[in-house]
Amino acid sequence: MITLRGQVVPLIRVGEFFRLDAPRDPEKVMIVIVGLQGRQVGLVVDSFQGEQEIVIKPLSDVIGRIPGISGATILGNGSISLIIDVHSLVAGAYGAGKATRAEFSGV
Repeated sequence: MITLRGQVVPLIRVGEFFRLDAPRDPEKVMIVIVGLQGRQVGLVVDSFQGEQEIVIKPLSDVIGRIPGISGATILGNGSISLIIDVHSLVAGAYGAGKATRAEFSGV
């Protein structure tokens, strides 16, 4: 958890949800705050690339449903980016007890 403007905000590590083994730098922590059902949740991410308006396309029946992914988009440079389903990510993290606490030693 972190305190942001006097409110306690729970943290969820996106990498742990997707079972990624990327090394973390304890000196540098990036958190994206999102609103969900009137509450704030912090998503701990490896990097932040920026913000842009996009059109989200659903994943085709060929690929099937991927837990934590709501769709995909084609970025301005032609690359494909998957879109995180924040609702299922938060529900899955709390259901599995993986909402984490921020400690001084690193998130």
